Amino acid sequence: MHIELIGSRQQFDGLQDNWTELYQQDSSANVFMSWCWLKQLYDRRAEPVCILAARLNSDSQNYAAFLPLRQRLLLDREQARFTVSYALAGNDWADQTGLLCSPDIEHQVVEAFTAALAQMSWRSLYFSDMSMSENRYEELVTQFSNLGYAVDVRSLTDNEGETRLDVAPCIALPATFEDYLKSLSANTRQRLRRFGRVQEKSDDLKIEFSDHTTHEQNLQWFVRVWRERWLASKGAKVDTLAEKYQIIMQQGLEDGNLVLLVMHQSDKPIAMIACYLDEIRKTVSFFVAARDLQFDSVPSGLLLHSYMIQWAISNNYQRYHLLRGNEPYKYSLGGIDEPVYSIRVRRSNAVEKTRFLPIEYRGDALEQLSKRAGKLGRRQMHKLYSQLLESWPNDAQTLSHYKDWLNRIGDHDHANSIENVLFAEDTQSKNTLINPHS
Repeated sequence: MHIELIGSRQQFDGLQDNWTELYQQDSSANVFMSWCWLKQLYDRRAEPVCILAARLNSDSQNYAAFLPLRQRLLLDREQARFTVSYALAGNDWADQTGLLCSPDIEHQVVEAFTAALAQMSWRSLYFSDMSMSENRYEELVTQFSNLGYAVDVRSLTDNEGETRLDVAPCIALPATFEDYLKSLSANTRQRLRRFGRVQEKSDDLKIEFSDHTTHEQNLQWFVRVWRERWLASKGAKVDTLAEKYQIIMQQGLEDGNLVLLVMHQSDKPIAMIACYLDEIRKTVSFFVAARDLQFDSVPSGLLLHSYMIQWAISNNYQRYHLLRGNEPYKYSLGGIDEPVYSIRVRRSNAVEKTRFLPIEYRGDALEQLSKRAGKLGRRQMHKLYSQLLESWPNDAQTLSHYKDWLNRIGDHDHANSIENVLFAEDTQSKNTLINPHS
């Protein structure tokens, strides 16, 4: 099997037909592995996105598998060293991730991808929130273990440990909404029917999809209400998370693969859910919700899900995916758990393999040093600058950054010696090695 590394956006854009064909074939695929969603990820991901792509052989015209990755530069405070890691490209943005391939060759694909990763420079791999068959997951763990790497199985949680993130309940949709209601418990079925009638008979309670004339105001309402709801438990992260959701939903609405279903009272939003529509896999995937906690006359979230499920059935969708999390309401709606896997892979010779950093990490490394200058000790900072100068000897940008930090801590003699190197006219002076421990 022939493996290539695809790094540019232009190359990715040219993969749409090949990618979509594989997406149709792979029963483990979900909307977050679709070409459209990965395209959105390229637009918002700060770290470089790269894709391992497999051909059956070097003469094959089309690719047989894709593994979307992102590079990360991590600062190990204990060792005072930068290290390179890889994560799946969607992690932190997508609800679920994975690799894309034809099911009949997944053994060869996993073996080839892990062998290719073994040749790359990294200390850790973070493969989180993988939606895939048990066979594919076990093959992945086996191949990494056979290469001598430590594989840590991670059990991720949310809401201070109350919510498990290693399962994703999903509903197989029947032919009619009445058949769906019959599949539920008597209590849930009665609640949906009773409150559904209340909403239908109400003059001021309406449920409708957002459209291009209301998207902006609905998104603004969502961000405000979601932030208020989660401020106490999310703390300082709440603004970043709310902004992230807004960006994701805005892109989904623009591309037409996400819908907002809104409940209004007297023309004011009181609850909202966002769902992805996957026409290829005939799946509706619930993504995120927000509701006004002051409103409690009907269970707004339950009714919005019920409305969306009824709409999905009438439009010939086959699955309603509730995504990660074992919240009780998902099971009351008929959700059946599907596994979600997370692992960390560690290599023992990582320090040597990641000692010298590629020049493309320079901007990220210097930015991290600027942000952490007041939190790290001087010895740690010296060691980190030393690693950068070993990687890029006498790089003017790195030397200038180091000089500025030395001046800030009062080490003017050392800073002046770097100044001399920066402005030296003869080649010999420019090649003088600055030793931060001298």
